[in-house]
Amino acid sequence: MGKGKKLTDRERGQIEALSSTGMSSRAIAIKIGRSKTVVNNFFKLKDNYGKKNTGGRPKALSSRDERRVCQLASTGKYSTRKLIPTTGLKVCQKTIYNRIRRSGRFTYTAKLTKPQLLQRHKIERLNFDQKVMPWDNQWNWMVMSEDTVANQTRCNGEQRHMQMPLFVHFHFLTFLQIVYCKRRKPLGRQQPF
Repeated sequence: MGKGKKLTDRERGQIEALSSTGMSSRAIAIKIGRSKTVVNNFFKLKDNYGKKNTGGRPKALSSRDERRVCQLASTGKYSTRKLIPTTGLKVCQKTIYNRIRRSGRFTYTAKLTKPQLLQRHKIERLNFDQKVMPWDNQWNWMVMSEDTVANQTRCNGEQRHMQMPLFVHFHFLTFLQIVYCKRRKPLGRQQPF
């Protein structure tokens, strides 16, 4: 048989009031719309009604620990493995992962991968390095931008060997007016040092 809902405080008060008038448990059950078994159980247990432990394994993490784990995970600095020593909890990695997943605040996204560095890329980098190694003052008027992020590059007269990432663009400052970046405010016109 299925388990019915526990009596509410109002229903408990009604049962006590009706039983003090001398009504039978069957009549009380009909009056409040519940089964006679629940009414008899209430009479049997009185103050202990609804206080019995329903069993089951206790939670490994308290609600406070769950909030702390989710807060640390939202910073993006910790993996599930690194969260265990950081928080000092005595739980396994899978428990931390389950709590983060069930919180509903996070979704798994795979990291983007860089394209493979091919031999032709290495040759292009070497050609670029050989071309710009004799530069002296040209670096003062050069802005290097990776995708949309602009960085000022200056050499101060010394020769510099640069390892270039893929898709790097150089612009002379005289032609560069505004550089936009999706993650930051517009940088405006770059001033040489």
